[in-house]
Amino acid sequence: MHDPLRVEVAQEAARLICEQGLRDYGQAKAKALATLGSGRGAAPSNQEIADCVHEYLRIFDHEAWLARLSGLRRTALQAMRLCRDYQPRAVGAVVNELATARSPVQIHLFCPYDEALDLLLDEQQIPFDSIERRYRHPGGQELRRPVCAFVAGEFEVELTPFGEDDVRWSPLSPLDGRPMTRWTEAELRRALEASA
Repeated sequence: MHDPLRVEVAQEAARLICEQGLRDYGQAKAKALATLGSGRGAAPSNQEIADCVHEYLRIFDHEAWLARLSGLRRTALQAMRLCRDYQPRAVGAVVNELATARSPVQIHLFCPYDEALDLLLDEQQIPFDSIERRYRHPGGQELRRPVCAFVAGEFEVELTPFGEDDVRWSPLSPLDGRPMTRWTEAELRRALEASA
């Protein structure tokens, strides 16, 4: 980013995400633009904001950020073990390291039917809320997926069931528009070992 105003908007949006717990980059961008009194021409991309979030966490919240990232990853590993029958894949802050105070553990699962996950959580006596998330398929269409959300320790966990064959593709990331990086349990374990 070479436009100073664009950089300033990205940094303000990142501050809002880190300090106020905003999770929606579009909302953070709009608030930053309003705060700085900028026109639409200065709007940074989500990836530019994500880069500033990473920089903010590294500079202003370093020790807490590393501890939070480790905690998110350990919680993700437990969730993946719980859902081992559904080929779990970790996504989001667990993988991209943008672990703010409000970041959830996000796991994608591949089930024969959506209700399989509800049944698993009921069997384990884990209370959860049902919410919905929108994803972008690489083919361009928008997908609405049910999500089972619950709290494990200090972290929110979001389990999203996809069809069994959906393991072959990954939704597009809202940050850079490329397929989301999904980690297997083994990849997550390696990341935890590398940071220990």
